[in-house]
Amino acid sequence: RRFDQGVYEMLQGNRRAAQRLLEEAIQIWDLKFDVDHERLPQALDYLSVLYRDEQEHAKIESTLRRLVTLLEQRDGDEAERLASAYFNLAVSRFLQQDSAEAETFYKKAIVLWEAKLPAEHPTLTTARGQLGLMYLATAQFDEAITTFQKLLAIQEKHAAPDDAIAVTLEGLAHAYRCRDDFETSLNLLSRAIKLSPQNGNLSAACGVAYYDMGRWK
Repeated sequence: RRFDQGVYEMLQGNRRAAQRLLEEAIQIWDLKFDVDHERLPQALDYLSVLYRDEQEHAKIESTLRRLVTLLEQRDGDEAERLASAYFNLAVSRFLQQDSAEAETFYKKAIVLWEAKLPAEHPTLTTARGQLGLMYLATAQFDEAITTFQKLLAIQEKHAAPDDAIAVTLEGLAHAYRCRDDFETSLNLLSRAIKLSPQNGNLSAACGVAYYDMGRWK
């Protein structure tokens, strides 16, 4: 009953009440049953969202890890929920500056989603893009280039929105600029600007590339 009440409070926007009720539901299940309750994955999933909203990083980590452990023991029945848990855990680990574990979880999420979703699905686009950005942030430029190139090929093949392709081109251009390949970077940015002329970040990125080249005027 506490689980149902917690879900109701969550839907009503009463997040603290929802958090308390879901935590109580899990505590009762843990004490009462020798095996995991059938609703435990859903409760852990909801709790991780509530903790994320409150930026309670330690609770996010422990909740997601328990959810991942639980779902990995099942025979693929909840692959999409497991993929989401992997992805959220990857984001959490990256925010905690653990890029190695973040990379592992991003890749696990992508593998599961690739088996369930069309290649051009927005969820996969987001996951690949996040992985590419993580590579950029950690100066893994070859990996970033490979990741963005794969994403770009999929987007162009499936006629993704111009703005989405422009964002990928921007990430790819940034990786090449960091490799001191300014010509390739500027060519990519030029393509991006044609697709998304209203995106001021692209012109700014061109300015940074020219500055790095020593062309200040």
